[in-house]
Amino acid sequence: MPNLILDNDNDIADFVHGLTFMGTGGGGGSPAPAIELMRADREQSGPFQIVDIDDLPADAWTVAVAGLGGRPPEQGPSEEELHALGLIEPRYGRFELLAAAVQELARYAGVDIRAIVPGELGSANTPAPMIVGRRLGIPTVDGDYAGRAIPEIGQTVPDILGRQTCPFSFVDRWGNVVIVKEAASPAMIDRIGRMLCLAGYGGVSFAGFLAQAGDVRDAFVRGTLSRAVQIGRAGRQAPADRVAAAMAEAAGGWVLFTGTIERSERDDQAAYMFGYGTHVIRGAGDDDGHELRVWYKNEHHLSWIDGQPFVTSPDCLAIVDLDRREALPNSVIQPGQRVAVVGWPGNPVHRSPRGVAVLGPRHFGFDVDFVPIEDHVGRGRPRRGTPAAPERRIGDMSAERMQGE
Repeated sequence: MPNLILDNDNDIADFVHGLTFMGTGGGGGSPAPAIELMRADREQSGPFQIVDIDDLPADAWTVAVAGLGGRPPEQGPSEEELHALGLIEPRYGRFELLAAAVQELARYAGVDIRAIVPGELGSANTPAPMIVGRRLGIPTVDGDYAGRAIPEIGQTVPDILGRQTCPFSFVDRWGNVVIVKEAASPAMIDRIGRMLCLAGYGGVSFAGFLAQAGDVRDAFVRGTLSRAVQIGRAGRQAPADRVAAAMAEAAGGWVLFTGTIERSERDDQAAYMFGYGTHVIRGAGDDDGHELRVWYKNEHHLSWIDGQPFVTSPDCLAIVDLDRREALPNSVIQPGQRVAVVGWPGNPVHRSPRGVAVLGPRHFGFDVDFVPIEDHVGRGRPRRGTPAAPERRIGDMSAERMQGE
């Protein structure tokens, strides 16, 4: 029996809005395109039916499929450069690309894939694998491997738990296929994928985390797709002045700060691989006279109030547009938007010592300790100091190191 059925417009809208919120600034773009895509797919193929992992046979093979990459530079390669490499006409569209990654991995491993396990949450990075699964005739499981969106493959729950994640298939839009049979580390799998993004001038799709359902059950975050519906519904049904609070409550979190986006500073240091930047929010209401900064690498990972470290990954941050009544991905955040910043605890695996090591502030190069969000909320927010961003320390997976600079 399905664990979750999305069979009307409100269900789909709630689902995508909840995914956008849980995507912590990444995981895709604005919710509207994904909502329309899912509605059209429902009209053609019927309601979305999401299954519980326990309803699958223990020996059923599952796979995660997703896109990998970051925003392109302002100016891409010339036609001459592309033609010199034989990159003349893309072979795959978006969904064909994802399906090809699944098919290539299944062919290499010699297994029959029976279900999709989303790799992460987000407005596009969850619906797209679901639609691919429907086209391949297999269901999607209610849960994912991160409980949020994450910028690197090695930050998934199975990787932190030390589970086997290879082999991986990578496919780009030009039809280039790479199978990674073994890798020195999960971080190296991610690095290989990023290098392929550079080589092909754009994102790639990947399939990996090939596992039987019995092995998935204690190595992923259960029920996150159902939770997305609950969060999106809470926001839709709330009064206009309680949208962010309702979503925060549904997520088990808090409204941390309200204000207006003063500026959004974009950094193109890792074109095709990651999106980096900082949002500066000028406080309003109870937060008038204060400033919140949010730093992102694809997703929101660090914040500071008046220059003092505040909530960081592996706990989660969403920026909610109070006028549009929806969470905002980083790609659409602009000066002048009235927003509330919401935070909630990350999943327990990410908050473990090993999880903090790969998703905490020091992994991203900041000399900041991870402090659980409930400690910040319990002791009150810092209100001192002159607004200033702290210095970077090291870059564990920085663009400079990845590009050999």
